[in-house]
Amino acid sequence: MALLLCASSASAGSAYGRRFKSRFGFAPPPTKRPPPRRVSPEYPEIPRLPQLPPPPPPRPPKRPATPSRPPARPPIAPAAPGRALETCETCFILDITGPDNTSSSATWNWLSYKSCAYEGWSANTADNMYATCCALAQDSLAASLTMPFDYDSPDRLFTANITLAGFDTVRCSRTTLRVCGNVTSDLLGADLWAAAQKSNRWLMDQVLTFHGLFGNTDDSCPMGMWNSTARLTTAMPNSDKPDTTCMPIDATLPLYCGLDKDWNLGNDIPDFPNSDCVEEMGATPFAVDPYMEVVKDVDLADGTKVSLDCIHINVTAPKDESSSCAAVSTLDKVSFWMWDDDANKMMFDRGVWLRIKNAAGEYELKPLTVTWGPTGDNAMFASGLGLSLDDVDTRAPMVCFARDPDAWGVWETQPVDGTGFIWTALYDASEKCCPTYYANRF
Repeated sequence: MALLLCASSASAGSAYGRRFKSRFGFAPPPTKRPPPRRVSPEYPEIPRLPQLPPPPPPRPPKRPATPSRPPARPPIAPAAPGRALETCETCFILDITGPDNTSSSATWNWLSYKSCAYEGWSANTADNMYATCCALAQDSLAASLTMPFDYDSPDRLFTANITLAGFDTVRCSRTTLRVCGNVTSDLLGADLWAAAQKSNRWLMDQVLTFHGLFGNTDDSCPMGMWNSTARLTTAMPNSDKPDTTCMPIDATLPLYCGLDKDWNLGNDIPDFPNSDCVEEMGATPFAVDPYMEVVKDVDLADGTKVSLDCIHINVTAPKDESSSCAAVSTLDKVSFWMWDDDANKMMFDRGVWLRIKNAAGEYELKPLTVTWGPTGDNAMFASGLGLSLDDVDTRAPMVCFARDPDAWGVWETQPVDGTGFIWTALYDASEKCCPTYYANRF
């Protein structure tokens, strides 16, 4: 049984659609939204999922950072009359594949923490909740997989009495997670699978246990999972052969990480950047890393303690070395796609800062000048960076949004992009070059 997402069809009926198809060779989705970003090998094309402006939000408390776990259920009943309980061993296998359905194209990495750091990854490992995503999975699955379940439901659609035990050691490679243990049930193999077809409750419980590792919701996706797929199967303990005799499972996790999805950006929301400049990724030597970093417990000059949500500035090889944009050697101004109503502007009252290493290799903060474009453009500008290519190479600069430590991250309420992506345009001095990148918290 597989859990699959539906993809929306595309149309080129409008004038914009015809221009788009003529330029890119395929039709855009039929909804109203900014033209899709151009693609570089380092940045797979992803959708921007904007939403209409919300009412002015209060500053909420920080979300829990750990995956939710299902509540405990009552102990199972004894085996049904005439059906003896049996025990067998199986292994859950969670495989991540990328856009071409191979593991090599996947960017998710169980062996690092960037991929699953819902609360925001930090270069300071002491600030991270786990050393790796595999360690997070170890903590979560060891507790949830062995909870007692009672599937003898009132509607009698699924009547197997089944318990899991010993699923307490998670092993990982970069794109594969494996955890093995014992299954005790009065139905196993094909009989268990046949019973599961009558009601998907049992299968969904298994799938959602692993789904919680990704921290995504119905309108967001972890950065490392865009255009990727997570497939949950079971295999024999001493091989990778599919399990057909113990607890057969083969399901695709319902992660909303594909290109085709509903869009709800109205005609009154301008594209970003809303200026006549070259916005392709790789237009200039300056770029943005896709993973944001959260720096905790930082003291500002006035003694205020804040957390910093930071975007890393990097150097990249320009795509067209002969272009005028490729010759750009300084970066002083950046722009962000943020809601510009008064309530959201107030969320930046702690300022926007340049965090950069000094000669001693220690980070220091420099306040940046923040201005806004015309109301409705939803464009925040931060200027005064004064960065050369050598600065970016040697001083690891970041542009950081300061916030109260107990407030939500900037990605959760301020971006026009409904998935929390911080779209960033990097302007040269002439403002004719503005390569635009996305970044997010994880």
